[in-house]
Amino acid sequence: MTLSAGPDIATMLQAFFRHLNASGLPYVVVGDVRDLPHDVRGDVDFVVPWHRLGAVQGTIRAFAQAQDVDLVQVLQHEASAYYTCLGWVGPRGYCVLKLDYCGDYIRRARLLLGAETLLAGAENIAFGPGLADHFKVPGDGPAFVYYLCKRLDKGDLPARNAAYLEALWRRSPGPVRESLSDIWSAADASRIERLIGAGSAMPAADIVALRQALYRRRPRRMGDVFRDLGRRTSRVLRPTGLLVAVLGPDGSGKSLLIETLLDQQKDGFRRTHFFHLRPRVLGASAAARIPSTDPHAQPAYGPIKSLAKLGYMTADYLLGHWFRVRPAKVRSGLVVFDRYYHDLLVDPRRSRYGGSEWLVRLVGLAVPKPDLMLVLDAEVDTILARKQEVTRAECVRQVAAYRALADGHDFVRLIDANQTPEAVAAAANRAIAGFMAERMRRRHG
Repeated sequence: MTLSAGPDIATMLQAFFRHLNASGLPYVVVGDVRDLPHDVRGDVDFVVPWHRLGAVQGTIRAFAQAQDVDLVQVLQHEASAYYTCLGWVGPRGYCVLKLDYCGDYIRRARLLLGAETLLAGAENIAFGPGLADHFKVPGDGPAFVYYLCKRLDKGDLPARNAAYLEALWRRSPGPVRESLSDIWSAADASRIERLIGAGSAMPAADIVALRQALYRRRPRRMGDVFRDLGRRTSRVLRPTGLLVAVLGPDGSGKSLLIETLLDQQKDGFRRTHFFHLRPRVLGASAAARIPSTDPHAQPAYGPIKSLAKLGYMTADYLLGHWFRVRPAKVRSGLVVFDRYYHDLLVDPRRSRYGGSEWLVRLVGLAVPKPDLMLVLDAEVDTILARKQEVTRAECVRQVAAYRALADGHDFVRLIDANQTPEAVAAAANRAIAGFMAERMRRRHG
């Protein structure tokens, strides 16, 4: 990834549409396209022919390489649907272009709408003067049915989304009625017209009734059931989420960086999760939850209590990994820790551990390590100018210890924290994007 700031998301999407048009791959963009490509509010959904589904990743990969951005995420969320993220540092921080594509529109092993229906009669929407400055959309009838099926499956149809459907219906009532009749009965189709014509959010009871009618006419297919089972198994064995731990001396800027990462990285993941030091499956006292302004005020525990403390923390990491962290990663979540087990090697006094370092290292072999550890490195004077919670001598020792930690593990990245918060965040985002891109290459070639 280039170190200079790249374009914003809208500009990148326009470039992607040009690339897609030049590739010759048949496609249509589905969903509410009224603001595209100048205002990108969420995923960009598009449909390709079933038999061309395998070619899409190559097309996206070629685009990422041409634009010097990272392909950071690919996850299969239905039998023929894939969620792909491109990441780069843009003019206002980290940017993610989310591309969600499918062949046939399948939800929960039900074929709701075939790709050939959506691709037939595709139309162009121009966004510039060039021959390639356009993107393709379905005709109004298939576009209406696709979006209605999507909202019914999600279980809501707010006023804004209903207004989009109403506009399609009023513009092309004949094609919309024809498309509705392919799925719903005449009575249900009339009910849909009446509800959409009202121009307001659809009542919950009507959504449930129409969804049930849709599912009755689109039963589960056993082939898709087994494909979905395979997809879920793959997600469990190779989680698409990420565990990041941020370490560094007090005053290095951990809290601000974590807040920025949780905000800027959220679009590349389904959810974000934050933990301080450990998962806390075993709980913590009220005092332990209060940030300390004097981390070395209390004396270290004796040998027996230190051993118990180490055992307690290790058990919390192990249980937390299997009951909180890994499930979050399986669901494509971003898990961020402020400090981690390795802090015991650098600053045992903070946890009042007074035992042997070799025991911490030995027990640490059983603790699940982060996918990526970001260690903030700053000059001692910079740190002390921000916080003076430890002595200069202790600060010097910690800085050296954190640097040694970074040298000793291949999953650790040292981040220069002497820079502005924006530059630190950009470096951290690049480290995460680089890790995700490398993982993508290992898994998908």
